[in-house]
Amino acid sequence: MRDALAQALHVAPELTAVERDLAAEADRLRQLLGRPAEAAPLEEALAARFAHTAPAALPAQRALVERLAAFGVLDEAAAGRLVAVLQRLQAIAAATAPAAPDKPDPSDKSAPDAPPAALRRALAGRNAAVLLVDGHNVLFGLQGRYLPAQGGATVKAASRDRLVADLARLAGGRPACRVWIVFDGPTRAEQTPAPNVRVTYSGGEGENRADGVLLDNIRFFRGSGDLDVLLATNDQELGNEARRLGARTLSALDLGNLLGP
Repeated sequence: MRDALAQALHVAPELTAVERDLAAEADRLRQLLGRPAEAAPLEEALAARFAHTAPAALPAQRALVERLAAFGVLDEAAAGRLVAVLQRLQAIAAATAPAAPDKPDPSDKSAPDAPPAALRRALAGRNAAVLLVDGHNVLFGLQGRYLPAQGGATVKAASRDRLVADLARLAGGRPACRVWIVFDGPTRAEQTPAPNVRVTYSGGEGENRADGVLLDNIRFFRGSGDLDVLLATNDQELGNEARRLGARTLSALDLGNLLGP
């Protein structure tokens, strides 16, 4: 628009007003996207190119940004802004991608879809579900994410807190999906890290105290109407009993795949 106005022999006042409006909108979009008012031409060109990149190619574009920054072609601030652009594009692609075709659940022949797919639909607001999480079992099932390489047999508060934070991030603000995490614990305690995320420490004595709480919850929710009840655990015995009560199970790895990096 500015180039056209600069080359025009006679500039109508309306065109000048349009140019001002476009400039104001461009500034608003730059602020919204965290872009500087005067970005270098290379940064502008890369950001524009990324907007037309297929979602599957976005990780390769991030590698390109990191290489350019390593060679000093992009400064640290510009590289950070471009990485943020790519992260937003990946988030948009994930939110708008069509649901993958559902596959039969081999553990439940009557189920029309797999539990991980049902959980994804609940997170997207397409069906109501409650996800029960066998807390300590999932921590050990995802040791690489939650437990240190040394001393992995001991679960500390930091590991539990990270799992809770991950699930609150996954499900928080998604009211169609409720999450209930149950840990063994010597004292009965409750936490609510998000409106639809609840944490329970079972209390009591003996092993597998959390199992009883989880099974009681399955009995309750299965009687609460049209609600998909899912249990995340690698405990085969607990999973068998949960399925007998009408819940469907997914593994710790299935859950981990939804949590992202």
